[in-house]
Amino acid sequence: MAALLWMAALLGARRGELCALRWADVDLDTKSVRIQTSLDYPRGALTWTIKPTKTHSTRTVSIDKTALKVLKEHFDRCNQRSPGGVDLSDAFVFSSAIDGSEPWHPDSVSQFVGRMCQKLEMPQVHLHSLRHWMITTALTSGGDVTTIAGRAGHRDPSVTLKVYGHLLESADREAA
Repeated sequence: MAALLWMAALLGARRGELCALRWADVDLDTKSVRIQTSLDYPRGALTWTIKPTKTHSTRTVSIDKTALKVLKEHFDRCNQRSPGGVDLSDAFVFSSAIDGSEPWHPDSVSQFVGRMCQKLEMPQVHLHSLRHWMITTALTSGGDVTTIAGRAGHRDPSVTLKVYGHLLESADREAA
């Protein structure tokens, strides 16, 4: 779960996108992750389906050395637990199955975050808050809105500005 939480914060991906990630989407050589699908587990359904991302677009997000290290270590753990000779390239990155054939249920991930907040006596923080943290941090650090919108999977940078524009205004006031 730690690796998923790191990726949620560093990639800013939605929980369904994280749960749908496969090792074939991770390129450790180019230090990038391709986000092209989302895991859908409709309420009341007995099984999951893979669907396009919310905006029906594919994005490739660069990762830094911390994310690279986290993913390499996670891959090594997955490789060690999988049966000999299993090709993990089509396996889910976040899976309890030893061969990576079944993704984590998105609700399980959210419930884990809630339980950890309670256990650590923290305010209730949602998994989606890590996505907001990434976008907020990138914007207040002076990142280009178009680049940040692309990383977040916003089809149009105006969406990013509508949701997070107040941060730019407060940064401007502080700069003044």
